Amino acid sequence: MHFFQDTVSALCYTVIRERCRPPDSDEDFPQNQVVRFVLGQHEGSSWFVRTPIRALTIGFGLWGLIRQGRCFHASRHDVRAEQWAAWRTSRVRLCRDLMTFYESLTIFSWFSYRTPDVEPAAEALRRGSTRTAG
Repeated sequence: MHFFQDTVSALCYTVIRERCRPPDSDEDFPQNQVVRFVLGQHEGSSWFVRTPIRALTIGFGLWGLIRQGRCFHASRHDVRAEQWAAWRTSRVRLCRDLMTFYESLTIFSWFSYRTPDVEPAAEALRRGSTRTAG
């Protein structure tokens, strides 16, 4: 179970570092909130979606072990970024789709936490409500 969560966490951190602006200060550090959001979205999915995503994510995490000698989550950022980019541009659609899944959720969550204008919508999503304040 921890291997899957560690891989998702490392993927989120990689996407944030490669695609989003860094936090302004140590006090403003939403990465862990983003990881919890992404894991929550996965857990809230139907079993027939959740199971293959979990299997592919574990395969992605182990791919680093096969190629670099270290699991994805245990690798340096530059190695993780390289693996993420390789899967993101892979000829294999499942690889690209998996990276799109994580990238989309990560970027959505990151900017929900970082942009004051969407705070009510992001809070409603976290609570599971379909209505926003306003």
